[in-house]
Amino acid sequence: MIKEELTFRIERFECSENEKYAFSKEFIRSLGLRVESGVWSTLNLSSPVSNDFITKSEELITNGIAKLIGILKQTIVEDEEDKVEWYKLISKNEFYFESVNEIITCKADRIPQNIHLASGFYYNQFVSEEFIKTVQEYDLKGLEWVWIKDIGRYKSKQWYLPVAMEAIGRGIDHPWWDPINIRGSHMLRPQQYRHGIWEFYKKEMHEFIRFDNSNQKGVLSLFNPKELEIRSYERFLSKFIPDADFAYIWRGKDQGWARWRGLYISKKAKDILLKHKLISQRDIEPIQILTEVPEGCDILDGKEDVPLPFYNLLELQEIKQKLAVEWNEYSLKSKPIKVIQIMDSIKLLRVSKKTRSEDFNKAITKSEIETLNALIPGYWIDVLKVSNGGFLNSECTYVNTRDLVEFNIETQKYLMNVNDDYPLTHLHFAHSPDGDWYSFDIRQTPMQDCIVHRISHETCHPIETWESISAFLNDMLTDYDIE
Repeated sequence: MIKEELTFRIERFECSENEKYAFSKEFIRSLGLRVESGVWSTLNLSSPVSNDFITKSEELITNGIAKLIGILKQTIVEDEEDKVEWYKLISKNEFYFESVNEIITCKADRIPQNIHLASGFYYNQFVSEEFIKTVQEYDLKGLEWVWIKDIGRYKSKQWYLPVAMEAIGRGIDHPWWDPINIRGSHMLRPQQYRHGIWEFYKKEMHEFIRFDNSNQKGVLSLFNPKELEIRSYERFLSKFIPDADFAYIWRGKDQGWARWRGLYISKKAKDILLKHKLISQRDIEPIQILTEVPEGCDILDGKEDVPLPFYNLLELQEIKQKLAVEWNEYSLKSKPIKVIQIMDSIKLLRVSKKTRSEDFNKAITKSEIETLNALIPGYWIDVLKVSNGGFLNSECTYVNTRDLVEFNIETQKYLMNVNDDYPLTHLHFAHSPDGDWYSFDIRQTPMQDCIVHRISHETCHPIETWESISAFLNDMLTDYDIE
């Protein structure tokens, strides 16, 4: 089954920003829809609300009162009738890395210990050692892997770059997209790197299209050509799908050794990885495998060789030889287990406040402690007794208790706009210059200590995790760097 959802906002002409926001919210609520991120909303095209949306929007647009801006997203919903054979592997977890002489490195102890898939440079996927062990155990086909050199301070699980050795094919263009746009547009690329187009703007569509239903035609007619983006599921020809459990695709022209390679997995691999909790449903996106090319679409496969994997066989051999030396050196080192006592971290904080007094506030008072939220961990109260708010380093400023309630309300409001189901199990207490924030995981009891997360402002998912307040504080006051 194909699900179509329109994420949209309506923009009124010739009025102030506040009036625009109020107008947009009123329009959305008149349809019985939920306001998201201030002025946006999402409409399922199969919903009865679609007709009301089209009618009201047409009236406003025809009268020159407002215009629509939106994204139409088409996804495959797996059911008994539509059996999905392959999936695109995606991740909202972020993988931070460095690269020296083409060797990719990471600080493995900074990566959340409960994840096994993360997205890094050029959107390549990275996987944990447990992921690789499962691939080996079940003899899944088509995947090589390269160790990511661990330069972290503490002992931690290791990470790898998965290298699919066969391409999934070039794919098939969306039937609405006009191939004439391959010339003179942002999609211009050498023919060798041509693949199916599944994301495009209304201005790039065929002039005459056979729509699947009247709602599609009605909704698309409401938008100016440059103000509606279509993001659809990917389509491939079965004839060119490899006999493997992993496959890759490319995006754009390669830049030297830095290559973008998307990763795809078979249903067999998906079932195994889900069973072992190495991926979740949010990490997979169904793709469509067709036996024939839809009418009006070109066959892109079979005309010339596809781009190479992230590493070809010779490159793979060379990088593994380099890393074998690095691994031997790494194995000889005995890294400490990350166990840091809270009093050691408090001592560091006192020294920092003494040497950088302008970066820290006065200590919390007894009367202020008595009014604190009961959910604040005991060890963090010890921190506040040294400084009630302060600049720990260039990546972290923690909030004083007087501003903590408002900071939490605003942060949680943002989270709920992005994700209705965001759990109410985090207490937000600090922020970074780029908009990320730091949160206590308040599910555990007693609340003397707790896990600390750094949450991405882009994905609203943890990008780093500390097992304790003392470990977090120690990192912030020593050599912490997001890179």
